[in-house]
Amino acid sequence: MASRKGIGGRPTKMTSETIKKLEEAFALGCSDGEACFYADISKQTLYNYQKENPKFLDRKEALKERPIFVARKSLVTGVEQVLRRFI
Repeated sequence: MASRKGIGGRPTKMTSETIKKLEEAFALGCSDGEACFYADISKQTLYNYQKENPKFLDRKEALKERPIFVARKSLVTGVEQVLRRFI
């Protein structure tokens, strides 16, 4: 019997708008729960989507690192500016 995955049933909540909201939240460093709340989906919906789309999981993990990178960059820039005043 052929698989009927994606045929019939409830429409997916993982629309392009939902994914955009998730990416926005992850780029702010939100947890999975916070991102799911913002995107109005359950964590299980997110985990099911990640299982079917491993590239999205990689992107999620990269986006979660963004706030740390931005903070580090700001810190280094600030220190460099202070040092220039003394050199």
